[in-house]
Amino acid sequence: MRTEPARGPLAALLLALLLTAPVLADGDAPGGGHGVAVDPLPVESGIDVDRLQWLYENVVCACPKENWSKTLAACPDGCAIPQKMEIQRAIVAGLGDDEIIDQQVALHGAKARADPGMRGAGAGAYFLPVVALFIFSWIAGAAVRRWSIDGRAARESRRDRQGALSAEDVARIERDLSRFE
Repeated sequence: MRTEPARGPLAALLLALLLTAPVLADGDAPGGGHGVAVDPLPVESGIDVDRLQWLYENVVCACPKENWSKTLAACPDGCAIPQKMEIQRAIVAGLGDDEIIDQQVALHGAKARADPGMRGAGAGAYFLPVVALFIFSWIAGAAVRRWSIDGRAARESRRDRQGALSAEDVARIERDLSRFE
């Protein structure tokens, strides 16, 4: 991830507000809105295309009809044009990648960040499966151990209840074994 020196959150927000055009209504978006495929937005001169693509992949389209399901890179619809223009203007203004993503979050909410990272609820997305696996393994191990102990105890209990064989049982076993000799 590319980073540039931070200019302070207040300065970034102020710059974002000054540079950002009013958010256009869905049908008023240049080239159409949601569900209307448009030609790719031309890239302003002087913008690193790889950097722009990386930013598009790390910002989610704010179209309410998509329910935050596509990144800007994956959204071919006209509804993504205003956000893509905001990002290009921010690059031209000299903002760093983190500042641009923070600007998008400030304008469109926390869902605009494609990578939740290791902060807030996003940390749970990384740690919850590991914790769940640990707890499940511990419960499974305890259950197996319990079954093992219960089985051993039951066998020992049966042996203790049976005690020694009677003389009649010994005679019957010897009689049965002698048939096989």
